[in-house]
Amino acid sequence: MKRNDGTAKQDKSQNDEQRPARDLFDTLPIPAYNIGMDGTILSCNKAAICMLGYTSKAEVVGKPVDFLYAPSSLKRIRNLFAQWKAKGTLANKEVQIRTKNGDLRTVLLSVDTVYDDAGVSTHSISTHIDVTEQLEARGAIRDSDERFLRLAKKSPDIIYRYRLLPDPGFDYINPAIETITGYSPDEFYQDPMLGVKLVHEDDRHFLVDLLAGQVPADRPSILRWIHKDGHLIWTEDRNTPVTNEAGQLVAIEGITRDITEMKRAESELKEVSEWSEAILHHMAEGVVEQDAEGSFSFVNPATEAMLGYSHGELRGQHWTSLVPPDQQSIAAEANLRRARGETDRYELELLRKDGTRLHAIVSGTPRWIDGAVAGAIVVFVDVTEQEKAAAELALSERRYRAVSELTSDFSYAFKVEEDGSLTVEWVTSALERLSGFTAEELHERGGWSALLHPDDVSIAEAQLQELLAGQESTVEYRVLTKDGAVLWMRDFARAVWDETQERAIRIEGAVQDITKQRESQDQLHSMLEGVIRAVSMTSEVRDPYTAGHQQRVAQLAVEIARVCNLPPDKLEDIRLAGLLHDIGKICVPAEVLAKPTTLSEAEFGLIRRHPEVSRDILGSIPFANGIAKTAYQHHERLDGSGYPEGLGAEEIGIEARIIAVSDVVEAMSSHRPYRASLGTEAALMEIKQNREILYDSQVVDACVSLFEDSGFVFQEQPEA
Repeated sequence: MKRNDGTAKQDKSQNDEQRPARDLFDTLPIPAYNIGMDGTILSCNKAAICMLGYTSKAEVVGKPVDFLYAPSSLKRIRNLFAQWKAKGTLANKEVQIRTKNGDLRTVLLSVDTVYDDAGVSTHSISTHIDVTEQLEARGAIRDSDERFLRLAKKSPDIIYRYRLLPDPGFDYINPAIETITGYSPDEFYQDPMLGVKLVHEDDRHFLVDLLAGQVPADRPSILRWIHKDGHLIWTEDRNTPVTNEAGQLVAIEGITRDITEMKRAESELKEVSEWSEAILHHMAEGVVEQDAEGSFSFVNPATEAMLGYSHGELRGQHWTSLVPPDQQSIAAEANLRRARGETDRYELELLRKDGTRLHAIVSGTPRWIDGAVAGAIVVFVDVTEQEKAAAELALSERRYRAVSELTSDFSYAFKVEEDGSLTVEWVTSALERLSGFTAEELHERGGWSALLHPDDVSIAEAQLQELLAGQESTVEYRVLTKDGAVLWMRDFARAVWDETQERAIRIEGAVQDITKQRESQDQLHSMLEGVIRAVSMTSEVRDPYTAGHQQRVAQLAVEIARVCNLPPDKLEDIRLAGLLHDIGKICVPAEVLAKPTTLSEAEFGLIRRHPEVSRDILGSIPFANGIAKTAYQHHERLDGSGYPEGLGAEEIGIEARIIAVSDVVEAMSSHRPYRASLGTEAALMEIKQNREILYDSQVVDACVSLFEDSGFVFQEQPEA
């Protein structure tokens, strides 16, 4: 039916009124659609065409609404539109749309119904808000948080965030807190002040300084904590203050490391140093330390008294100032031997300050620093005055400085490729501070393995096999820094598996720099070894007829222990006990030790006291209690006929039984001032005849086998 002019004018008027609304719809910044009640797209705006990747509205208008959405979302879309029809509105429902090139984007769908004047629904307006990037960012943050939590749970150090405002309490604390303090994370969450309560009361002022901002962020705090069971813990805390926009301190984030073992090592190192110093200053024998050029860097009081010098006069002088010209060739040859790393023992005349001569037995041992001879320790025994009883001798090392603060850890993640090789995914910035290499340089060099010390590559390879077998792994190895330095590292690592749990896809770990701890341990062991050798040498220079006896006993005892299948730590204890078992003879006058005739009862009584003196001396050395017990018992016999206590078989340790047999065999095989050598054959006959009477059967059998089956012989020149 043809409309009359009045109707046409009315339509034109309505179109003119609706044009601003259509223009506004088309310029909306978010994609919008008019959807018919049958689900057909009636129109869309420019933002919709742009997001979908089409060039004209004609490519979209007239299509069913399903056309807009990803196939995987269609079921959800139909359910959502059913909800819209039932309720008349729909708001911010997450769905996926499909662009012209097939890409999927995530949007928030909202639908509102449009009604005519009679209240009948005519169509709907649908909008899409693109949230693809926000969801990806949220996922990346979630992945980062999960990665942090995995590393934090594995970390041996405490990782925490403590909230100060609006109310104090822990936002996060990792499981390491329970390992170190005995308190669980839940106990810290429940009691906001527990972190303060467990700090030793004398150290709580550090917390006050921290909250006042008086502790520099780059300086660690050393604090004592009290474990839940009451024992003391030493900790090193590194933290970062967190402030709000107003500059208020609102939280503290940090890492706390348990350094109790390192503090214990420092204390023990100090005890050994003080013990060595005390011995050197109270010894009756003269002791000097020479540097590589032959000048005296240390002279003990006995040397000064022996040669008539006042305190400090000899320090810095060259050894030639104490040796007469006709004796200097002897001393020069000895210095050459020490420079080659050899020990020596010889007789020499020394010059006193007044020009008179002193006849001495001199023994020297090289002093090693970083694998090179840096001088020597020389001991003088004045044999012109045999009545001077010598005290213990210990080797005085340079002052050991305390172990410095631990450097920061770094963490890493390596991707496990299909062929099993590793590529760097990420490494924290502390790597560069420790090794000198950036993450990019590490990647270019082929990964972490390129930094490993050549001798430790197998350790890292074995660790990787453990990780790929599903085990968590902690190993220690060395790495080479960019400037060529060698660092010791402790690596805590775990594998991350794919959804099937059949293939490792990533190796994640945290690495500690333990170089200073290892150096401290090595220093401690080196110092104790030097003290033991020097004390052993002091004992023997007083008795020229038994020189080398303790070293030979140690040689034989270690081999017997090895045949008896004793563990490595026992072998070392037996070696040290062999080197020191007769140290107690320093209490016996030299003329008694060297007496060529039968000893009187009183003299033999002095000899019988030496195990007790050995025990007392060695018992004062840190770590030497077991060695002291062995030295004390080495003259005991299974049938109770030994001394000093007449112990029975069950009371004598295996170490003392081994030293007893080694001592008898070496003594009978060597010359003594009161007799010539009886020979090895006679020595073996002695222990065979008294097997299970005086001597342990297993030890006797091992000793006899060494000589008769393995061809054991005593070394003429013990190792330095």
